[in-house]
Amino acid sequence: MIKNDVEFNQTKLTLEDLEVALADLKQTLAEEDPELFEVFAAPYLKNIDRLRQEIDEYIGVTLAQKERAPLWLRLKGENIEYGKASAKILSDWLKKVVDSFRNVVTFLFTGRSAGIGAPPKEISALSEINVAAFAPGSLEIGFRLPEETQQELFDKRNFPEEALFGLLKAVTWLDSENPEDKLEEDFPDPTERKVILNEAMNLIPSEDSPVSSIELSGAYLPRKKEVRLNPQHKERGKAVIDKLKEAREEEEEKVEAFIGWIAEVDYAKYPFTFELHDPDDPRKRKIATFHFTIDLVKEVHENLDYNKENPRRVKVRGQREEKRIEAISIEPIEESE
Repeated sequence: MIKNDVEFNQTKLTLEDLEVALADLKQTLAEEDPELFEVFAAPYLKNIDRLRQEIDEYIGVTLAQKERAPLWLRLKGENIEYGKASAKILSDWLKKVVDSFRNVVTFLFTGRSAGIGAPPKEISALSEINVAAFAPGSLEIGFRLPEETQQELFDKRNFPEEALFGLLKAVTWLDSENPEDKLEEDFPDPTERKVILNEAMNLIPSEDSPVSSIELSGAYLPRKKEVRLNPQHKERGKAVIDKLKEAREEEEEKVEAFIGWIAEVDYAKYPFTFELHDPDDPRKRKIATFHFTIDLVKEVHENLDYNKENPRRVKVRGQREEKRIEAISIEPIEESE
């Protein structure tokens, strides 16, 4: 690490000596024995790269490079460094970031999981977070949100920004000692808290991954702090997910059971709604309207039936909340029942 101008000038001279020595080696050996040249050149290249990085950091190249992207992801591991890591590791982590970001955007925009049906075309167009830069000499990737001019499609609400900042809040909480109350403060809705925390946990390396930890840094992070995640952080997130599941199960103790068929579904606003009708009534009158969250989207979709003559029967378990009924579970009823 260069600390002052004296060391800076000395480092430049050392670098120049190494470059001259490498050039001499090339002239005497490269054409006659390329393989031997590669072997002898390796230590020169390693030291040249190291000195260039130190010079770049001292004169501000590294800092200027960092400013090109407001979010940086650095992969760390025993063999994870520039020039050694496999292309698959890089592509896998790019996919992890893009998938987690897109899933949160889709949830905020539609209220349902990205895995249920194709996302709206607006989501597909805007949920691709951009790769802005690669840091020289390391496996570090810079990201940037889509251009602001595209946000007009979101009718003044910036879903990509909400998604990314929400994801980074959850990631920051995972790498902190803040109590669970802080997470509840950031995400008051339990379903949103669960979805975003799950996506944040997807960015934690697994125990058997060649990536032992990741570092996130940049202006997008809350208070511009650096976040480090390793496999041990999964337990912190899992504890919250388990509590949310237990709370949901306690609420289920107060439920009622309804028999009918799902005739209509409305995804216009969140929570979504569906209408349960009486299949035995000649006029197929409505029994009740149920509100439901992202957890039941798949079940509602699978049991929706437009066949009024012989509709598919389901058992819906729901809980009354003031003037509405919250759907808890949906089970198809076999003909024999």
